[in-house]
Amino acid sequence: MRSLIEVDFWFIIFSFTFLQGLLLSISFLTQKQNKIPSKIFGALLFIISLILAETIVRHTNLYLRFPHMIGVGFVAYYLIGPLYYFYFKTTLQAPKWSNLLSLAPVILPIWRRGSFYFSSGSDKISSYEVAFIKGKFGITLAPEFFNVSVNIFFIILAIRLIKKFEQQNTSQYNWKWAKILSYSFIVFWLLYLQAIVILSFGDIYSITVGYARNLGLAVIIIIISYHLIYTSEAFKFLDLGSLKKYKKSKMRQEELDSYAIKINSLLADQKPYLDNEFNQARLAESLGITSNKVSQILTEQMQTNFYDLINKLRTEEMQSMLLNPEYKNLTIMGIGFSAGFNSKTSMTRNFKKITGQTPSEFLKGHS
Repeated sequence: MRSLIEVDFWFIIFSFTFLQGLLLSISFLTQKQNKIPSKIFGALLFIISLILAETIVRHTNLYLRFPHMIGVGFVAYYLIGPLYYFYFKTTLQAPKWSNLLSLAPVILPIWRRGSFYFSSGSDKISSYEVAFIKGKFGITLAPEFFNVSVNIFFIILAIRLIKKFEQQNTSQYNWKWAKILSYSFIVFWLLYLQAIVILSFGDIYSITVGYARNLGLAVIIIIISYHLIYTSEAFKFLDLGSLKKYKKSKMRQEELDSYAIKINSLLADQKPYLDNEFNQARLAESLGITSNKVSQILTEQMQTNFYDLINKLRTEEMQSMLLNPEYKNLTIMGIGFSAGFNSKTSMTRNFKKITGQTPSEFLKGHS
């Protein structure tokens, strides 16, 4: 018999990603900004972490100590797609009670597995050992096809929602990141289905094929962690550093709202960003407040930072100028300088980051 905790590849990868997912879920669940979307995404991460935790328990003899962890994944899998869609629905639109209907598919697995969940710990251990250790393992494909279909359906709905709002407020949301994550989930579910089909043809449960399903979830946790922790591109509203930084600020919500309107008006009317030496200090001076307060307003009210906002505005100005016949005598670099960029590298990098194209590709596509 294996030792209580067998340290191998599966144990290491699932334990590492379980802890990552759990910590990230706590970060989302406890943060105060974008309260509803954050809690939904936190719940999604917690559900994934729970599946990984069950995998660890089943992979080791820990199921003997925590028998009620056995089988939590049966229901948890059904929640991934609906919660993912629910997150984008509440992020991009005002939450409605009717949105909760997206969680309805979970009723079926709860009904099917109800007797198992209410059984004793010893019965769960016995069922697990018969199925996974003694090899008397069987899969009914119909519920699994339903599971995969439900999840892919809701992820496709999320992708459609993302595309619908892609052209709006790009400084607040990273649409490229959202689409990468969405397609990663679809790939996971297709691999999950493939593993289920393979397992259904075997009389004995395959550890490798079975765990390969959840390896996809582990990879998704790693992807989320990388983008969330090591880059500023994903989920800019989850800025834990800024929350701590502005915790002692005495600015009231009314002031934040008022100054956010003033910033938008000033940038739209005067276009000070066309000056390549324009910076946050000059914006603060124009508003008669400190640079730190400007930073707080941009972060908490506008869900962006100074450089992302200014580069977005310069890119939009550049797009307009590239399509305007009045500027056809200028080179792309000349237009970039006129829009406020101070170098070719900065212009190309930010233009492509925001539009997905280089300036020359954009111009060629609209010629």
